[in-house]
Amino acid sequence: MKRLSVRCRTRLGTVSLAVLTVAVSTVIGGCTTDDSEMEILDCQPGSGQPIWITEGDTTSIEITCQNPQQSLDGTAFSFPDLPAGASYDPITQRLSWTPDLDQAAVWNLNIVAESDGQTDFGTVMIGVADAFNHPDNIPVVDPSAYPLEYGIPVVFLSRVPTQSIDESITVVYGGREISARAKVRGASSTNYPKQSYLLKFGNGQLFYDIKRDFIGKRRVVLTSTFDDNAYFRQRLAYELWNAMEPSIPIQAYNVVVYIGGNYWGLYTITDHLSKHRINQIGLRGDANLYKAINHDANFRERDYNGQPKINLAQGYEKKEGVPQNFSDLEQLVAFTSGTDDITFRDQLTTQINIEDYSKWWTLVTFILATDSGGKNSYHYHDNSRWIVAPWDFNASFGQQWETTRLDVQYINDFGNANEIFRRMLHDPILGPALRDMLRQAITSGPFSVDALTTRIDTIVADIDASAHRDELAWGDSYKTYPRWAQRTDFTDYNGELNYVRTWIDARRQLILDRFAESP
Repeated sequence: MKRLSVRCRTRLGTVSLAVLTVAVSTVIGGCTTDDSEMEILDCQPGSGQPIWITEGDTTSIEITCQNPQQSLDGTAFSFPDLPAGASYDPITQRLSWTPDLDQAAVWNLNIVAESDGQTDFGTVMIGVADAFNHPDNIPVVDPSAYPLEYGIPVVFLSRVPTQSIDESITVVYGGREISARAKVRGASSTNYPKQSYLLKFGNGQLFYDIKRDFIGKRRVVLTSTFDDNAYFRQRLAYELWNAMEPSIPIQAYNVVVYIGGNYWGLYTITDHLSKHRINQIGLRGDANLYKAINHDANFRERDYNGQPKINLAQGYEKKEGVPQNFSDLEQLVAFTSGTDDITFRDQLTTQINIEDYSKWWTLVTFILATDSGGKNSYHYHDNSRWIVAPWDFNASFGQQWETTRLDVQYINDFGNANEIFRRMLHDPILGPALRDMLRQAITSGPFSVDALTTRIDTIVADIDASAHRDELAWGDSYKTYPRWAQRTDFTDYNGELNYVRTWIDARRQLILDRFAESP
């Protein structure tokens, strides 16, 4: 073995990189070696962490060797490609920059460190966010150069979807341009100034985010946070659902949306349940998939108002599967509402996946998801047992769908909304098992103090800067929106975080004290 000097051709010229101990016969591609000995330059120049600022803000970054074993003075560093307006002072060893209103992008600035004829390379990442509220703001010039905003992925839509039918649109995500179709979606959110959207992608144009394991998506939902000034209710609910390991998980994370180059705010992006997602998780995409769309979807022979149903599938839409009849769903409703107690108990396991339906009840009961215990649920059937996935959680964690407060002391076992839940809870065998699942989720599972605190802290660390920006854009509209403008208990983002945290802690103890035990 021998110490060799290594010199390689780069875009900056021929430079010495390091000294390696290699066999004399070693061939290093693209480089030449000689027998002279020299010291290794392993500086790893940089700033230590990504820098996030907004156009018009000034940043001053110290440039150092990130390798603690190496130290160089400021004259050793140089920047071959600084953006306009940025400068480096070798005396103070600081890079300074006040980005202009047309410089929103994620900038990876190359650093060269040179000492005693040796060279090392590094980068400093400066994310410059669009100053959307500046009176002279310039929309993002290059969406492909703007994949992140304060660490949150950015979705660019070429224009505002205006209809509830598909429209052609261009999406830019992660620097990649994708053709798609888009439409306005949701019931209450249709009238929001910040609406929710469904994006559909074709073959060869699939949506993906490898870092977040969000891969090969044919359809995704951009859910507005306009009705949640904590900004994480939807995402947290889906993460808790997934933490219980259901048959149909629903992936969710936060993104920032721009439309037509203009800031649109913080959103929750999720899977859209369709045959494509069903196939993706290993189930049959050609099977039947139904969505409960209103409170008539109660698994009873009578509707929400107590009147006989026109048919037993009233309250549901069929989303996937042929033919377009509801016979299997009608049979499930007939079984649930018409069998005696012993038959119900003995045969329920042949009808539904009890684990999944129990997890559904456990989640909505703990987070008090008042709009998701009957309606806003998907039911999948492939000629074996039914499985379920809940949906839509703006009404949760202490607020109703129209944002009014919901007291933590309010107990709802969802028996009124769901005959499956009512009968399971009142059964001497099924009921205790159901309550035990809730108890375990609270004491040692995903709803426990440590697990849930960690999960919330992680989400808040992720979205905090973006939530403040969204509040700046939409906060006034939120407080004056006609549907809930009469409220007198509005909070700001920080106040709502505290409200949700306090509500969860009190809810956990209340459930353990008053509900989880068998009657």
